[in-house]
Amino acid sequence: MSYDGPCRPPAVLPMPRFPVLRIMTDQRKALHDQVEQTREEDIDYLIELIERFLHPSESTASQQIVFDPLPPGSKPAAEIEEQRQAARARSRARQLEMITRSIGDTVTRLGIDLNTIGKVSSSWSSSGGKSAECTFSWFVGRLFNRLSMFHVQEQQIVTFERCHVSERRPELIYRVRVLTPIADLEKELTVPI
Repeated sequence: MSYDGPCRPPAVLPMPRFPVLRIMTDQRKALHDQVEQTREEDIDYLIELIERFLHPSESTASQQIVFDPLPPGSKPAAEIEEQRQAARARSRARQLEMITRSIGDTVTRLGIDLNTIGKVSSSWSSSGGKSAECTFSWFVGRLFNRLSMFHVQEQQIVTFERCHVSERRPELIYRVRVLTPIADLEKELTVPI
C-alpha cells in the first residue's frame, strides 16, 4: 500500500515536563549507609572532612595557609610548627583509632604493633549493604606491608603481605599470611628481579 499524497512535516506536540526524580546509586546508598553508622562523637570530624572535600578553598584548613615567609627560629614560625605537629598527632591518633576499631582483633591476631606503622594508605568498598572489603598499606623501613580483608562465600578472609628487596641478591622476598576463622597459614616466595 502506498500513499501518493503531499508530504507534510510531522506535527510537533509539546511534551509535558515531569519532575526529575533522583535515584540513589549503589555508591551513594553505600555512602549514605556509612554516614548513618557514624558515631555521634565523630560527626563533627566527618562534617569537617566533607566540607574540606566539597569546598577546599573555603575550608578552615586552607584559611590557615601563610604566604609571608617567616624567619626560621622566630616565635610565629615556632607557633606554626607547633600547630603542625599537633595536627599531625591528632591525625595519627584518629588513624590508629580507626584501624583499632575496624580491624583491631585482626591486628592483634597478626601481632602487628600499631606504633611501628607510619603513614597508612587505605581503601574501603562495600556493595549493597554487604560486608565491607578493606586494604591497608604502609612501610616499616624498606619493608612494604599490606593487610586486606574480604569475604568469599560469606567467610571472612584476611591476607597480610610483607615484601622487600634482598640486600644480598637482586630478588624480591614476598611473604604472605592468610587467616580464616579457623586457620592461619604463612608462605614465603623468593622471586628474582
